[in-house]
Amino acid sequence: MENEKNKKYVAFLDLLGFSAHVAEDGPAAANILYNIRNVLYSHYYDPASKTYKTKGLQSLSKRTSVEDFESFLSMSDSIFIVGNNANAFIDQIASFLCNCFRYTYKNYYKPTGDLEHPENVEIKTYSYDGKPIEKTIQTKWYPTIFRGGICFGEVLNVPSLYISQKRGPSLSNRPHDKSDDWGIAMNLAGKGVAEAVHLEQEGSGSGPKIFISSTVEKALDKKRKYFISTDNKNRKHFLWPAYSITFENDLDTEWYEYKEFLLSTINLWKSCKGKSYANKYFEFVQLTIESFFAVCKYKNDNEHKWRSKIKKILTDEVNVSDIFKI
Repeated sequence: MENEKNKKYVAFLDLLGFSAHVAEDGPAAANILYNIRNVLYSHYYDPASKTYKTKGLQSLSKRTSVEDFESFLSMSDSIFIVGNNANAFIDQIASFLCNCFRYTYKNYYKPTGDLEHPENVEIKTYSYDGKPIEKTIQTKWYPTIFRGGICFGEVLNVPSLYISQKRGPSLSNRPHDKSDDWGIAMNLAGKGVAEAVHLEQEGSGSGPKIFISSTVEKALDKKRKYFISTDNKNRKHFLWPAYSITFENDLDTEWYEYKEFLLSTINLWKSCKGKSYANKYFEFVQLTIESFFAVCKYKNDNEHKWRSKIKKILTDEVNVSDIFKI
């Protein structure tokens, strides 16, 4: 029987394209996992929202932090995140997803080499050994984007152990000793965990959508409901790219940053045209456009003005407006 006290919000995130990236270049694919770690690390050590005096900064800081992440458990291309407050949790999930994509999206915004392979990058390193030494490293920056599911249900924390490079629990310490030598880790179980996975798997084949359960939808306040959309299979998902925009600013101020984000998604999709997974990136472009219009409605801004601007990008700069319905 479920214990109500154990019910929490659970997100399951699955990294899109990871298997294909591993098959193409394993070490470069593994760098995506480092990117995720670096984003989490920077969010974790950002100043807590309560350190700011003004409400605007408090709101912004809280939304872009991971304060409501009670647990963050990753394994290969899968992540589980657990939280307690529906609104704070979904804000922070959406901000985390935006920053994961932003981590390497500059090369998609303005590819430095082959337009059909914007993931290929050259990195210059500099050192000194009596004289300056310059090296050029060729690598790949794959996009860090996820499909996922968020639900509310029972979550059980299960203490576990790990062995890393033949190092694990130290026999010199007793189980109650909290020494790191024990290799103590945490595992998750419960109906909430299973349902989050099921939500993501129901969306298999779609792009980077974050599906939400009816319980999560009901728990969100009026502000967050602006960013709930329904797909053609009547599944609810959260418009997370909206969080690439700082809501406290006007849209004229935010337009340049959003334009970078949008062009990055377009160039990512164009580089994959003809491939089996191209439709997932096509949906990413659609998701990014829909998210912007959701922000327009939330801020009660002139949607017609911004619709014209986006059409101009699609027509003049990338010539793909004919296939996007906006």
